Amino acid sequence: MIWSYASAQPSVSRVRRVAWLTLQLAKLRPMQPLLRWARVTRRGQRAAAWLLGFRRPFPCREAAASEASRFLGSAHQVHKNLHEHLGFAVSQRVSDYPIIFFLSRIEGRFEVFDLGGNVGNLFYCYRRYLPNIDRITWTVLDLPRTIQVGARLARRRGLLGRLGFTDDLTEAGRADAFLASGSLHYFDQPLHEILAGLAHRPAHVFVNRTPLTDAPTTHTVQDAGFGLAACTLHNRRDLIEGMESLGYVLVDQWSIHEMSLDIPLYPELSVEFYSGMYFRMP
Repeated sequence: MIWSYASAQPSVSRVRRVAWLTLQLAKLRPMQPLLRWARVTRRGQRAAAWLLGFRRPFPCREAAASEASRFLGSAHQVHKNLHEHLGFAVSQRVSDYPIIFFLSRIEGRFEVFDLGGNVGNLFYCYRRYLPNIDRITWTVLDLPRTIQVGARLARRRGLLGRLGFTDDLTEAGRADAFLASGSLHYFDQPLHEILAGLAHRPAHVFVNRTPLTDAPTTHTVQDAGFGLAACTLHNRRDLIEGMESLGYVLVDQWSIHEMSLDIPLYPELSVEFYSGMYFRMP
């Protein structure tokens, strides 16, 4: 059992320095016995828990969230988070191209449900590249504070009616396309369970910028720099099989090598690159 250090004074800078050092030491063969000691012995686990803090696996997402709150709290509600994500709307990233390509091929009028879409940054970005943007209605689901800011911004830009906001997941049941870009790992529930609970399942489902693992599903904390967020690294095969159980077909998938998530001492649980997928109902 890992030592509880509730009385210790948490330090984000200490954790970041030790995590970086641990990742460097892991590359050196002579250091392997020390790293194994930190993983398998009671004393090593106690030392690793104190030194690495939130940079480790947890038995559940709630435990990861509790640990994150000891250091910086939530990464989703801080003011800097909203501005940083809105900055992504300035131009597309390489990992946006597959989504833009497949969305542009959907015919007729349709609605996109953007899971965890912040203040609508993807809508603002994609509308410059999608030739069919005038036929798309976009709805963002996020936390209450975030969607308040997003709605005010959309109103100022005269886009309310084309860009909407909600905190009700059931509204995804009226969408034609479901998009989870950089958000799925903040949900403990697997994607197929989220969709199975909808009154109507979207014909198109996009997953993007998501840390999937080939190891068993893992819970940890993502360090966003300005904040920390508990996250779930869903198993890749389980995600695909879960979607297939609902009748979806995997149309395409892609790797996002500019994004990774390392868990020091646990390279087998770390995510070397993020992933994207496109599922469609036949």
